[in-house]
Amino acid sequence: MIAVRAALQKEFLQLLRDRSGLILLFLMPAILVIIMSLLQDKAMKKLNDDGISILVIDEDRDSLGRAFVEQLQQTQMFDVHSDSLAPNTELSAYMAAKGYLAYVHIPPGSTATVRAGAQLLMNKVMGSFGMPASGDSSAPQAKIIDVELDPTLSKAQSMALESGFEKILLNLQGQIMVSSMMKNGERGPSLTMLKLQTGTRKLTIVPNSVQHNVPAWTIFSMFFIIIPLASSMVNERREGSLFRLKTIQHAIRNIMLAKVVVYMVVGVFQMLLLLLIGFLIIPLFGLPAIQTGEHYHLIILTSICIAFASSSLGLLFGTLAKTHQQATVGGAVTVLFLAAIGGVWVPVYMMPDIMQKISLISPLNWGLEAFHDLFLRGTGFSFILNEIGLLLAFGSLVLLLTIKISQYRNTL
Repeated sequence: MIAVRAALQKEFLQLLRDRSGLILLFLMPAILVIIMSLLQDKAMKKLNDDGISILVIDEDRDSLGRAFVEQLQQTQMFDVHSDSLAPNTELSAYMAAKGYLAYVHIPPGSTATVRAGAQLLMNKVMGSFGMPASGDSSAPQAKIIDVELDPTLSKAQSMALESGFEKILLNLQGQIMVSSMMKNGERGPSLTMLKLQTGTRKLTIVPNSVQHNVPAWTIFSMFFIIIPLASSMVNERREGSLFRLKTIQHAIRNIMLAKVVVYMVVGVFQMLLLLLIGFLIIPLFGLPAIQTGEHYHLIILTSICIAFASSSLGLLFGTLAKTHQQATVGGAVTVLFLAAIGGVWVPVYMMPDIMQKISLISPLNWGLEAFHDLFLRGTGFSFILNEIGLLLAFGSLVLLLTIKISQYRNTL
């Protein structure tokens, strides 16, 4: 225990004496968070606030048409316009001129079509019990809605639009059918807003440049721990201090443990500092303060897992590097590469499909997704279990590899 305490003290003192390393770890990410939030604010605000511009023509003017338009207007996904088209208007040209990306036509009788479907279903149920059918039992033939999408939309955008329309429509159809099947012609419950969700994760905070950049550059700075950690290990080998420490029993194990613990503490402090900047400094520039949700203990837990993964990777670089150039250049290039594919520079949802799949291999993406689950979606431990599990597994495997290489090369 005394040996571990001495190793921890040595690492803390060594880090405090490295002023350039401290500046790299704390000042650089603080500046990046502010600059990147300001640079991306307008673009991300337009994406989030404006939504996808669509043209809706409601000729139904009944329950389905009114409720469908109302729900489209209430979602944050769509910017709804209800223009009056001249009889001979060329739809494609009109959409291109106005910048509409989708056209939704709700023809006359759409609500009646849904009610007729409800009547048909009710007659089938009654017939199965030997009861006489009531009303018209013929199957409805009319379309409920017509949708046309701009050909410039990507496949992912088209699928997102179609999915959004389908969810709203199915919800409304169900409510109208239940209303129509109630006894004595009573109306069912009023049509309510359908909140679109992605899978089972509910988006409770609207993302913006601050919500993305603060956690993204926090993780980036935590992985930049690689450079000072690897450089300190190169220094120890050059000065011969590691060789002398090896004469002490269990010295290698204690030094490894001390380095991981010290730089994990540094990582948690980085996270706290950048969150404070998101709370207190960024609003001074006219941007909204960061919202972190209510699971503060899970934020700390996620930060510890990220710091463990980055510290382990730093140990590996420090073990492999023989010169300062190898440690600094190799570490920097690796972090920049993982950040680029992991969604730090550009949010993953803005990437092409192939890059979104590649981003899944980046530990920075795992940490960022965990923070997004906590900050944006307001989810609990079960939703971040996969990400923190990947971070812990990655850190453990890298640490084990470092130990094996150290034993093989008889170096640390």
